[in-house]
Amino acid sequence: MKSILANHPFAWKFMRAGRLSKIVVEADAETAAEERRRFAIINIPRHQFSQATGESARRAADSPLKRRPY
Repeated sequence: MKSILANHPFAWKFMRAGRLSKIVVEADAETAAEERRRFAIINIPRHQFSQATGESARRAADSPLKRRPY
C-alpha cells in the first residue's frame, strides 16, 4: 500500500481522553499556505485502538522482514 502522504510534510498528535484515542493529522504550517492547510481528527474507541495496535505488533513480530538498522 502506497502512502499518499509520503511526499507531503505533515504533523500528527496522539491523545487519549477518557474512552477515546484521538489522532490529529494536519498539513505542515510552514510549507502550506493558510487557505490550503488541511487537517483530520480521528476518534477511535480506546479498546479498539489498543486491540488494533496489538494485532499490528504481533504481525510485525511474525513477519520475515525485519527492521533495517539505522
